[in-house]
Amino acid sequence: MSKRMRVLSIEVFTTATSRTFTFDQPLTALIGPVGSGKSSLLMLIKHATGGRAALTPAVRTNVTRVILDLQIENTRLALARSVPDSSGNVEILDPHTHDTEEILPVKSRDGAETISDRLLDLLQIPRERIPTRRRGATADTVAITFQSLMAYLYVEAVDIDRAIAGHTETYKDRARRALFEFMFGLNDAELVALERREGQLGTDITNYKAEVAAVRTFLEQTQTPEQDPIDQERRNTLTRLAAIRTELDNLTAGSAATGTSADALYTEIDRAAAQERDLHLDAARRADAVAARKSVLAQLELDHLRAQQTHIAARILGALEFTVCPRCLQGLDDRHIPEDHCRVCLQPDPPSLAAAPADDETRYRLQAQIDETRALLAADQTAADRAADLARTARLHLHAVRQRIDAITRDRAAPLLTQTAALSGQHATLLARLGRLDEMTNARDRFKDLEIRLRSAEGERKAVRADIRQRKRSMTEARARVTKFNEAFQREISMIGVPGVQEAYIHTDDYLPRINGSVFEEMQASGGGVATAVHVAYCLALITVALDDNAISVPSFLMIDSPQNAIGQSPSDVELSQRIYERLINIADAAATVPSRALQLLIADNSLPEPSDRADWNSIYAITFGYENEAMIPGVWHPGPAAITRRVEHSEVDDD
Repeated sequence: MSKRMRVLSIEVFTTATSRTFTFDQPLTALIGPVGSGKSSLLMLIKHATGGRAALTPAVRTNVTRVILDLQIENTRLALARSVPDSSGNVEILDPHTHDTEEILPVKSRDGAETISDRLLDLLQIPRERIPTRRRGATADTVAITFQSLMAYLYVEAVDIDRAIAGHTETYKDRARRALFEFMFGLNDAELVALERREGQLGTDITNYKAEVAAVRTFLEQTQTPEQDPIDQERRNTLTRLAAIRTELDNLTAGSAATGTSADALYTEIDRAAAQERDLHLDAARRADAVAARKSVLAQLELDHLRAQQTHIAARILGALEFTVCPRCLQGLDDRHIPEDHCRVCLQPDPPSLAAAPADDETRYRLQAQIDETRALLAADQTAADRAADLARTARLHLHAVRQRIDAITRDRAAPLLTQTAALSGQHATLLARLGRLDEMTNARDRFKDLEIRLRSAEGERKAVRADIRQRKRSMTEARARVTKFNEAFQREISMIGVPGVQEAYIHTDDYLPRINGSVFEEMQASGGGVATAVHVAYCLALITVALDDNAISVPSFLMIDSPQNAIGQSPSDVELSQRIYERLINIADAAATVPSRALQLLIADNSLPEPSDRADWNSIYAITFGYENEAMIPGVWHPGPAAITRRVEHSEVDDD
């Protein structure tokens, strides 16, 4: 059974007075000339529920506030919102006293409940964020809001022959489809969570692949060996270091024989040698880091140059449309060329021809990496130069100490010191090599860890995609509901008698109508009347199929703005408008006979079509508008059709 939603009344306030419009019949028509306020009243209903409303200058200048009395299932709500609204809030009032009970924001603030959240909860429609693409190539999501639902329930005049539920807005179209799937049971919270996880994994995999490629390039450029040779060389280096340290310890012990006069100098030379070893090690490490950084920078600059050249070539050659073969100069226009294929080689166009934003992103990312690497290289070079200077200073100091000890114990100490210096140099070299081996091991460990993460993410995404497919396959009853909706749509097309229709159906990929094989946007070529009638048939099919199926949660509520304006005034157009109104009357009358199937239809139009004997036109409850004091805005004199402006402005805040 469809969810019951009904507008009981709306009260429009100005600074001087107010006026209440009551809707207590299944089918209500707002009738009046252009500019008398019919469409504005429907827009104010949308505005009160937190939506972005197109408000005329007259409304924005004179109307200060609206209160919408709304019933959803067994809950009655009074929603108040300022006009225009700069606060971004909707007040929930006591329906009887109009005292403020709550204030809910239109847009989410730090996870706080919004008016959209409250209305969706009452309709038992999940509040979810949907991935912006059907396949998980991105973790970006778009929210399902009450205004996403309102796009199905309110056919605005500007969209009646142009778009269904805002499907032409690319970014929001995923939310439109997802909402349809929720209402028909083709989707649920678990499936959405799986699709969100698939999107996040897709983003992670892309990042891991980029990191793996970067580390692999670094390993190749620095000629880093595999881990086993690194481990073997580490063991050999440690063994040699231990032997040198033993020799140095023995030499240090033997140096005591040179006498007490040289003790102080021996202590100083030990300290100077240790300092020189440490500084030499640091200088060697920093020099290695500079060399590695230069290699990475050179590769990045080469990649950037290659990307820049590719971008320039794509821009120059991509715009050329060959009419003759550049090799044999034969004409290309007389042969069949499939769409999205190369005119010259007849192969499918590569994705790169449509990847200018991605190329730009690659070049910007490479340039950012180049800039960052240059900055790091400059810092590394400065540190390396400083370390080299310190090492040279330490060597000079060590040399001076050695000269002093030579002067004291030339015959006995000179050979000892020479051997000590040689061993100290070997010791420093081995320590530097050990540090380089540590860097190689860390790079190998990083590469291995990234590969493990990448494989894990790819495995999880494969499992998630399998779960998604399995869950969708299990929704057989939901697919049967779409079949019922398709049958209801075909029935409405037939009963309205849309001209020129040989084939009509609902496509199962986007849940939008196809007429004679054409998508909705192409129907305007046959006249706005055909598109308008198809749109009305689509909305009526949604309501009727939901009234007959408890599992379909489409609200039993529909507002249509100015259908006859888009249809036209020729004799055949007038008959089409008459048939549309007959369907509205008959559907409302049929639903009224069963209290549990109650629905509400609100129509705004300049006038009603001529009555026919195929429907009871007395079922239409008409609210009439006019100029002067009969316009929608209470207490404001309407100067007549000469003052009408088509310009509209949107409320400052909405929940999109």
